[in-house]
Amino acid sequence: MDKFEKICNIAGWDIIISPEDTFIRMCNNLKAVPSDIVLDVVMSGDINSYLFTQDFNSEDEIEKHIRKVVDATIMDSALVDKKLRKTFPLCECHYTQCLGAKNQIGKLDKYARSTAANMWHSHFARKKLNEQTDLMFNMEPDDSLFQLSCDTLKDIYSFTDEDLMKIRYFVEQVKDNNIPPSLQKVLYIWGEQKRTGKTTIASTIISILNGEKDINNISAYKSTLNKELQFSTFDVPKVANSNAVMIDEAFPKDMSKTYSKFKDIVTSRGCGIDVKFSNAINIDCRRNYIFTSNDALKDFIKDWSDRRYLELRIENRPKQVGFDEIFDVWKSFCINSTKPMEWADWYEKNEETTEVAGEMQSDFEEKKGELMSEQFASAITQTAAYTVTMGFFFDFFKSYCGELINPHSKRMIKRAVIDLFGEPNGSAWNVSKIKEILTKYLLDNRGDDAVDDIDVDDLPF
Repeated sequence: MDKFEKICNIAGWDIIISPEDTFIRMCNNLKAVPSDIVLDVVMSGDINSYLFTQDFNSEDEIEKHIRKVVDATIMDSALVDKKLRKTFPLCECHYTQCLGAKNQIGKLDKYARSTAANMWHSHFARKKLNEQTDLMFNMEPDDSLFQLSCDTLKDIYSFTDEDLMKIRYFVEQVKDNNIPPSLQKVLYIWGEQKRTGKTTIASTIISILNGEKDINNISAYKSTLNKELQFSTFDVPKVANSNAVMIDEAFPKDMSKTYSKFKDIVTSRGCGIDVKFSNAINIDCRRNYIFTSNDALKDFIKDWSDRRYLELRIENRPKQVGFDEIFDVWKSFCINSTKPMEWADWYEKNEETTEVAGEMQSDFEEKKGELMSEQFASAITQTAAYTVTMGFFFDFFKSYCGELINPHSKRMIKRAVIDLFGEPNGSAWNVSKIKEILTKYLLDNRGDDAVDDIDVDDLPF
């Protein structure tokens, strides 16, 4: 659309012969015609609508462009002149709004910043990411190339089929925009040994899934748990503007205060963002994370167990392969991977291999181990009572094991006692029955690492 056609549209003139002929007949004063940028804004209806017709690569670009529009409008010679700007009332209205924003202290700053943030996070960031990702995944998957990439990765990293299936689940989860949030999982890559390639694997997969041609821009997709949980007021989780995000050593040693909130967001979709000088906005957000760590996942799970993770342990150093070559192998894996079955079926099929025992399960097993030890056998022998109550077990853990007795430990001890020795008779357990169970256990497990070779004569009762 040329300038004259825009003017006719803004002025509401019926075009006769041509837009230029119409302009000459109705106005014929080029000095009254504003600049192209002003015409484009007025044609769009307002600045916000005009911005959606443009293309931006960052929030900062949007903010600068808003200021450019305002400055161009209030300095336009066709609008500065009072008589000339009366020619086109819609342009005059736009000029008045821009002038008011510029003259009122702080008004333009607030408008530019809030509008830029709102538009970037709700539209342009995802638009740019989708365009970039579409270029990466614009070909049909080839199963033969996928199998070749799997064989190569097995050779380089000594991966098993189960390892690659976990990675495949995560890759397909990211690629499928319609996966039910409750079936989403975090890929947790860990290993105690250094130089096993944990970070390189995560960086490469994350970069590919975000449409990058290499891992040089990985910092754009690295985050922290605090940021993703939005602990600070104006935090925007990086996953809001990414297909997937990487977090190194995500979990603090004490997860008691954050674990519940983290569980909720992993299997949710969408997030709210507080915008300065504006109302909060809600945007689409899929929580696709890869965590890397030197510590086992079970050290951080506060529940009995958790199915939200795909735990991948890497113990051996990979074969030495160039960065470009390994990137191409992972790229082939991601591009040619496909979903082998429906999500619900795939989730259920992997349920046993992906469920991770948590801190409560470990604590429970430790309590049971203490109750089936020779130390406890000695303690139960020293009592002259026929029955014992929970107080006896609490005292044992406090005196012999150094346990801090609190409501949590009491619940766990009681659960272990009932699991091993059954429900109490009223509120007490029969000592002879406890000895009988201990005798059988200690003899059956005399070859266990926890118990030296013993026979009946060695037992304390």
